[in-house]
Amino acid sequence: MPLTNPDNANNLDFTPGGTIASNKIQSAILEAAAEALQKANNLSDLANALAAWGNLGADQSLAANSGWIKLPNGLILQWKTHTAASQSFTGGTPYTFTITFPIAFNTAYHVVGCLQGGSNNSANGVQFESLSTTGCTARIIMATTNTTVAIFRVIAIGI
Repeated sequence: MPLTNPDNANNLDFTPGGTIASNKIQSAILEAAAEALQKANNLSDLANALAAWGNLGADQSLAANSGWIKLPNGLILQWKTHTAASQSFTGGTPYTFTITFPIAFNTAYHVVGCLQGGSNNSANGVQFESLSTTGCTARIIMATTNTTVAIFRVIAIGI
């Protein structure tokens, strides 16, 4: 026999299998489902925003030593650290190193910048040759004869 509340004029059924308990369980299930659906919609909105950014032509690959950003207008910014193995450099002699960018430009890039690094690095200067959509050649001349690691930090901007 269902439990009844003497103060309850309708004699509602509060037993575990009764109407009130069943309605409470159903309400809790619907509430949990609505919350899960909202979370799924939020994730979907985030995925849609990222897709929209990509549809505008934007993309990126960010890393410390090598990466790129493509803006919606097509401008691409790239950077790369190129490390040549330690070797003996003769002062006054030119040395060349091939630099390959993380992604290819559609057309030749407009600007290239470079810093040299490494121990005992006494490069007089760096110049770039053989510019292409996928990379370039860095050419250095050391001021003095020494053994060192040649490190180039290259920045390229193009479309």
